[in-house]
Amino acid sequence: MVALLGGSVASFAVPALLGFVVNRMEQNSFQDINAACLWMIAIIAFSSVASGIRGFTFNTISERIAKHLRYDLLMHLLNKDVAFYDIHKTGDLLSRLSNDVTVVQNGLGTNVSMFARASVTIIVSIAILSYISWQLTLVTLGGIIPVCVSAAIYAFKIRALTKQLQDRKAELG
Repeated sequence: MVALLGGSVASFAVPALLGFVVNRMEQNSFQDINAACLWMIAIIAFSSVASGIRGFTFNTISERIAKHLRYDLLMHLLNKDVAFYDIHKTGDLLSRLSNDVTVVQNGLGTNVSMFARASVTIIVSIAILSYISWQLTLVTLGGIIPVCVSAAIYAFKIRALTKQLQDRKAELG
């Protein structure tokens, strides 16, 4: 959790320090620029390490979940009657054992990690924006909410169309 929060929050400090450096350069005051650049390097290094730890953690968790899923699926298949294996081909079952669990594992490792990082980034962005100007925060959220609602409606309609197409395809054979 510290790696997730630390990496995301640290990435917000670099633009602030870059703005500080640019302001100092405009004022011809070069005395604090070296320290600000060293801070930027340290923050980037910390953010990189934190991102690596986040990725390692989520990948390790997804590996463990996949191991348990494979074990549970194998035990379920081993407890089936012989008649089950007369109906289903062994190659299909082995394919399910390897491919389906791999899809779940990839989804858990990468997608959940990116979702968590994006969620923290959104929350921190809204907090910073609220600190700077609550009016600007309301205007921004007022623009984002209609876009999200229209995207959800569009996704619902596309899902309904996809289901209709699948039903027609099944009817035709």
